[in-house]
Amino acid sequence: MVLIRDGSERNLTVKLDEAVASRSARRGADDTSGDKAALGVSVAPLTADMAARAGLQKDARGLVVEDVAPDGRAAKAGIERGDIIQEVNRQAVQTVDELRTAIRRTSDRPALLLVHRGERDLFVTVRPS
Repeated sequence: MVLIRDGSERNLTVKLDEAVASRSARRGADDTSGDKAALGVSVAPLTADMAARAGLQKDARGLVVEDVAPDGRAAKAGIERGDIIQEVNRQAVQTVDELRTAIRRTSDRPALLLVHRGERDLFVTVRPS
């Protein structure tokens, strides 16, 4: 796979796998009934303790995914419980309201999320509903 970002080209090797949506979701921070911009996730602000456990700096910002609706947009994009959403369309998000606002602004086109998972950061594209 060839990735072009900010004008520079980079070759990556990727392995594709089938996404498994096996968790049930509860109504949460970004899972509002009838909201076309909702991702189908429950999130909570990242604390310094959570950031340290995730291998991030203590002052890292973002939202921890607590639950994912199996039939939601986020699940279809591969978002998992425990992921840390740091940016939406290259804009930092630190609160639930910032996430909602960023997603609503892109409701008619895909949203690009910067997600920290495990020991790495990755970009995930979430398609509109």
